[in-house]
Amino acid sequence: HAAHGRAPRGFCVDADAAQVELARKNVALNGWPEVHAFCGLVGSTHPKDDEAEFFLAPTSLGSSQFAYRETESGHPLDWKRIVVPTLRVEATWTRLFGADLRCGCLKVDIEGSEMNFLRQETGFLARVDTILLEWHIWATTRDEVARFLEEHHFRLDQTIEDEPRHGVLFFRNRGRTKGSGE
Repeated sequence: HAAHGRAPRGFCVDADAAQVELARKNVALNGWPEVHAFCGLVGSTHPKDDEAEFFLAPTSLGSSQFAYRETESGHPLDWKRIVVPTLRVEATWTRLFGADLRCGCLKVDIEGSEMNFLRQETGFLARVDTILLEWHIWATTRDEVARFLEEHHFRLDQTIEDEPRHGVLFFRNRGRTKGSGE
């Protein structure tokens, strides 16, 4: 509805090459020439490095740049360590779509790297209308995410899921009105 009949434009980033390939197949099946899938990591703990360590979980869920055994998540998994390119969303968006195109919706689901990503991409946040974000208690809190986004002109619009260890929140840019995104 928000695209007003236009094919979507955007990109996704995943450090799991198999998930990127699946995303590319789905993009092709839907005939979306302006949707791209990249293998890499956003929100790296070492953002100036061209590559970063990443840990693949044995399933397609829960992979992260953090080996959970070092956290409070309690996931007793056997990780596969890989190295992936790091990506900057602002630079990638500008290269693909130019400096003026707004982002109607930013989905952030990066298993513990949420605050790293938000802090590194404040320039990109200025062009975002809405954010759908999953947070994880072993890396941040719901309140920390909400405070940070409030400081960057977003208001919490809806709590979609609110569990003790994680949740999903929907934020709206206070400077943008409903349906104004590109």
